[in-house]
Amino acid sequence: MSDEARDDLVNAFSDVELVSAIEEMSLDDAADLLEDMPAGVVKRVLEKSSRQTRESLNKLLNYPESSAGSLMTPEYVRLRKDMTVGQAFAAIRRQGENAETVYTCYVVERNRLQGVVSARSLLLSEPHTPINEIMDDNVVTVKVTDDQEYVAREMQRYDFTAMPVLDNEGMFVGIITIDDAIDVLTDESTEDMQKMAAILPDDDATTYFGTSVWTHRTACTMPTTIPPRGTWRRSRWPVTRTRPTGRWPTRYATSCPPPMYMKPEPSPPRTSCCSRAARPTAATPTA
Repeated sequence: MSDEARDDLVNAFSDVELVSAIEEMSLDDAADLLEDMPAGVVKRVLEKSSRQTRESLNKLLNYPESSAGSLMTPEYVRLRKDMTVGQAFAAIRRQGENAETVYTCYVVERNRLQGVVSARSLLLSEPHTPINEIMDDNVVTVKVTDDQEYVAREMQRYDFTAMPVLDNEGMFVGIITIDDAIDVLTDESTEDMQKMAAILPDDDATTYFGTSVWTHRTACTMPTTIPPRGTWRRSRWPVTRTRPTGRWPTRYATSCPPPMYMKPEPSPPRTSCCSRAARPTAATPTA
């Protein structure tokens, strides 16, 4: 969020309105919003929030910005191993309104992840079937300290719609959904393209247009540093720019192509000592 958008948001809403909006949002989205706000506003909003929301947001805000912990949400459907399919549907109806997703349910015992159950498995099973018979206990998980891009790549690799997140002690603390993973991959791809095009803004600018003209000019200018000895070779293409005189002098330089308006100097014709043109001819005696 840019500084202008953040200031407009803070000035347009009162603390009560911000609290009401945050209570209606999912916890991961609310944490992302609070990260961009001033510390004083965040403190006032958390003080006026409910106890459960305040505790959950404090946990999410304490994780590093680019970690999986800051991207996850603690809102998911929680089941037990001793439940039946019929009881699982009743639990989904109770928890599904506030859950981030209901397509994947998690079997948890004492904050330890035991397995996952998909909505497809529940729908295709009989109501009296125990959950421990249809759950998958071979679960792929990530740590709260893992990088967000790594988590997104893992979800792309396994075709997951949600990824379980464990803390350093192995406790199940939340999930990361596919929409957040797509946002991470999109941001990373955009940043890579900006670096390749030399249009990535610096630390002092918030947008591309906020970057000064001289910064863009410096980023797009050909480097003029001299390569180390041993890396030079004979070339017709000098690094330094010359005036468009129509000729491209031969010199020692790196292999940088000339500008489009310049033409390389034509090479002289090759002659050898054995060619007919170079062989001396005997003088013809005159009569």
